[in-house]
Amino acid sequence: MINQDKINEVLLYASIKHGEQKMKQPDVSYVTHLQGVCLEAISGCVNSGDASIDLEKVIILALLHDTIEDTDATYEEVKDKFDKNKCTLTLYQN
Repeated sequence: MINQDKINEVLLYASIKHGEQKMKQPDVSYVTHLQGVCLEAISGCVNSGDASIDLEKVIILALLHDTIEDTDATYEEVKDKFDKNKCTLTLYQN
């Protein structure tokens, strides 16, 4: 089961970290990109038919995938905040 409170926490964190960052289109928040990646990742998982995929982790990874690379967030900060989900190693490797 997906913990919506956790997803909201991650989305808020990513939104704050990306701040005023915009996509190439004027006036489109970068968070829109993160949400799009999230939708594509969910779709891929659902269409794969693999019931063992942890969608909550997939969503968290999709929302955080650019956080270390594009913001002032550090690996340690993200790890301390979200390592309960064991997803920061993947973030670091990306």
